[in-house]
Amino acid sequence: MGSNNESKKITINELIRLRGDLLYEIGEGEKQLANKERQVHHLNNVIKLMAPNATLEALPRRRVRKTTSVYWERGQIRDHIYDSLRESRSGGVSPGEMATTGMRARAGPGERSCGVERL
Repeated sequence: MGSNNESKKITINELIRLRGDLLYEIGEGEKQLANKERQVHHLNNVIKLMAPNATLEALPRRRVRKTTSVYWERGQIRDHIYDSLRESRSGGVSPGEMATTGMRARAGPGERSCGVERL
């Protein structure tokens, strides 16, 4: 019976510690947010001084870059290249081999893999 209470005590202590860690991280995040809000406020004032007729709400925001490939998500080509180099026995991979293995990896079951069979 004593060990059951002891394990509950350890679990509760761990939960309390994790809660404290999360609250600390939230506080740090709030500080960073407040700092960024001050920076934006300062930039808004400078923009108003330099361009009094500018409407701040109409100014562009940073856009999220769209992927440029219909076959690969962002970072997948890089990951494939690094994986191919790691897995190669000779320490190098030809561009043709890399393209072939990449297109085979991207083809789903029962799908043609963009002419890889002809290579």
